[in-house]
Amino acid sequence: MNLRSIKNLSPIILSYYSIIFIGCFLAIFQFLYNRSLWYDEAMLAVNIVSKDFNQLLKPLDKDQVAPIGFLFVEKINTLIFGNNEYALRLFPLLCFLASIPFYYLFTYKLTNDQKIALAATTFFSISFFLIKYSDEVKQYSTDVFFCVLIYHTTLHFQSDKAKSFIVYTLTGCIAVWFSNVSVIILFTCGLYIMHQEIYKKRQFRSMIPIVFWTASFATYYLLFIHNHPTQKLMVTFWKDAFLPLNPFSKNFYIFLFNTVKGIYSELISYFPLWPIPCILSTTGIWFLLKKKNCIILYLLLFPLFTHLLLSGLKLYPFFNRLVLYLVPLLILLYILSLCEVFEWINASYKKLPEWLLLVPIVIILGPLAVKFPFTKEEINKTLDYVKAHSKTNDHIYVYTGAIPGLEFYQKTRRDTLTNPLIYGTNHRDQNAAYDAELTKLKGKVWLIFSHIYEYAGPTHTEETYMIDFLLKHKAIIVDKKEFPGTSCYYMEIY
Repeated sequence: MNLRSIKNLSPIILSYYSIIFIGCFLAIFQFLYNRSLWYDEAMLAVNIVSKDFNQLLKPLDKDQVAPIGFLFVEKINTLIFGNNEYALRLFPLLCFLASIPFYYLFTYKLTNDQKIALAATTFFSISFFLIKYSDEVKQYSTDVFFCVLIYHTTLHFQSDKAKSFIVYTLTGCIAVWFSNVSVIILFTCGLYIMHQEIYKKRQFRSMIPIVFWTASFATYYLLFIHNHPTQKLMVTFWKDAFLPLNPFSKNFYIFLFNTVKGIYSELISYFPLWPIPCILSTTGIWFLLKKKNCIILYLLLFPLFTHLLLSGLKLYPFFNRLVLYLVPLLILLYILSLCEVFEWINASYKKLPEWLLLVPIVIILGPLAVKFPFTKEEINKTLDYVKAHSKTNDHIYVYTGAIPGLEFYQKTRRDTLTNPLIYGTNHRDQNAAYDAELTKLKGKVWLIFSHIYEYAGPTHTEETYMIDFLLKHKAIIVDKKEFPGTSCYYMEIY
């Protein structure tokens, strides 16, 4: 786009482009801010920096699971740029940034409306939910990218053109190695292609990409998913993220309510106002049905229902960050709903100024202004503090939730802790079990806490229990320092 074409754009269109630029800037700033790895990131990162490519093909330590393609790219980045947060976060960031133009192309092709596509892309680019995970050392941002890319290539697929045919086939084959949830989108798009190309046009050669996708997924499944040692553990760990399949039970509807509430709360980041976009989206469904836009409804909602069914079968949990790839689809549904309501008001009552459509988008910048840059568990700052203030003979007790972060930074920092380390054990919901290991602590001891478990709300945590226990047994707090999600205590224990 040259300078002349920019000058010819309307102020509304320019506003959309400006906000998209802001979203890209915020994601890059979040990356450069370089927050500490939090518990989940650290557990996966320790595997990436510690293992070679062959070892990454085997079950990971700490019960971690991630797509092989994602692990390999992360490993390559650490070999090129070093074992640090920037190297590990580069690929997720690039996936988020690359998703933006593909999202515009996908939404424009689907709706055939530039303003709807721009509005949806603008919302996408400044979504706090998406930016929050745009640099996380997990595959969630990659899931979003491949979801958008598969939809883009599906809607632009031309079975009579060799280049389109090859690109479409390769996209699906590669996606299953980078995103576990891509199979849901491929299943959705595969059914769409079978209806549009095979059933309607009798283009039976359009089955070839689907056959290759199936072969690629079958290979991946047999090599890396079938009989995976963490399967039973994952079902137990995610027990609250599986839909109860009995529609006559109260829990079925409680789960659906909490799911909708959670998604729409994250979508707009104004938690008490989540019913507004939810109701608008429902209204949008009615408008689309009235206009017989069944293709749009199918492509936007079928993956949601498929994932819910898989969660009911205990095959894949339905939880906020695990369904991040659905957010682009729900954003488009929400924007379509806003536009339909806008047009209905214009036709039935009074013509509204076009800039009003910007308001629901711009308003979500509010949470970004308050919460940005995003931090979760700044354990690296805690380690810096302990390193700067500890003495040679001090012991360091590491709470179980702080162990992954400490292990990662011990492997990657130049100024590692050299004091004797005492690793805590996990006794979730059994606080008294901590007593035995705490009574063994004597002398001058640092206690490092992170990813702290709340057993009865934010004021009753394992940290408060353990510190109170030590104080009751004549320990003295000499020093204390807190950072977001993490803390440390220097105590004299008699």
